[in-house]
Amino acid sequence: MRALLVLALSGCGLGWIDGQDDLTTGLPTSGAGPYARLESDDSTPASEPTFHDDNRASVEDPSMLAGGPGVRVWFTQATVEPVTSEIRYIEAASLRVLPSSPETVLTASEAWEEGVVSAPSVLANPEGGLVMFYEGGVTTPSIGRAVSTDGLSWEKDPDPVLVGATSPSAVFAYGETWLFATRPGEVGIWRAVDAGSGFAFDAAAVIVPRSDEEDAFDRLTVAEPFALAVQTLDDDVTRIHLWFAGTTDLPNDATSIGYAASFDGVEWLRFGGLKPMLAAEATAPTVVLEAAGGSMLFAEPSGGASFELNAASH
Repeated sequence: MRALLVLALSGCGLGWIDGQDDLTTGLPTSGAGPYARLESDDSTPASEPTFHDDNRASVEDPSMLAGGPGVRVWFTQATVEPVTSEIRYIEAASLRVLPSSPETVLTASEAWEEGVVSAPSVLANPEGGLVMFYEGGVTTPSIGRAVSTDGLSWEKDPDPVLVGATSPSAVFAYGETWLFATRPGEVGIWRAVDAGSGFAFDAAAVIVPRSDEEDAFDRLTVAEPFALAVQTLDDDVTRIHLWFAGTTDLPNDATSIGYAASFDGVEWLRFGGLKPMLAAEATAPTVVLEAAGGSMLFAEPSGGASFELNAASH
């Protein structure tokens, strides 16, 4: 299994360390990174790299799609006093302009959610419209599902689709639904597959911390996955992108964003060696791929326990 073999970036090409054969052919390297925060531009109305913040609440867990005027974004808005958590929506012509006023699109209404909904993962529904996977629950965090025709009004499944999971990111691949998530009390990022009879976790995590690598950006933890499935036009192979947050104690428990790629969701190749694709502090990535790279939104601390949504490009 090649899940944790490390790749090194060398200019625009990607090859194995120590001159080994290049086994990256066909993997989704375009848009992988590295990413850099948008530089301030006085000619735009935005405050780059900040895309959206709120001095009364923490804004976290963005999920971004291309569409509408440019980009559509669903995110968690949370407060500590009183404790609230809901999913809101904004849109903008680009990451360099001010987004629309936030609209609340999903609140806790089911008993299992225990007053909490967060961490949306929104993608095109093969059956039409959009589908959202989201986190709910406190005692037993779980993943719920909702569908929408417009991204604003959502119809929930009454029960969670996956119990004992957090921070979902979903893709449709090979006729199945794959959920990448973290699990309370378990190490790593896990995949759960629904082939038509409900979700079941794989036997092992697909990405784990590199605890034996002192200089690895993800030496302590890996979390907050964001996955994209890209099917090429010239073959029947689906290429899977996976960005994720990694934490190290060098220095001060810094959190940054790394990247891995896969053909099958089981065997993964990490790109960038021991370095991240976006330097600390950064977590909860979401990416829209473009012809010559990608645009990323991510959560960054803005003081205390609050976060803001910032933008980066590759």
